[in-house]
Amino acid sequence: MLKNGPNDFTLLVASAHTQPPALHEIDVSGGGKAKLTVQYGDFSEDLAKVVAALKEVRNCSAAH
Repeated sequence: MLKNGPNDFTLLVASAHTQPPALHEIDVSGGGKAKLTVQYGDFSEDLAKVVAALKEVRNCSAAH
């Protein structure tokens, strides 16, 4: 979670897949509003390598 400013946050979702960010406006206690951006694909390159390695291991295990 990143705090970009007062009542402005970004939630980073670790994912091998990227997609456009989702923007949300949230009611907070005291009657105010907060902006929450959900950003997908944090570490997407690294996680894509992990997924590829796991698939390779699974394929090798199935062959034996």
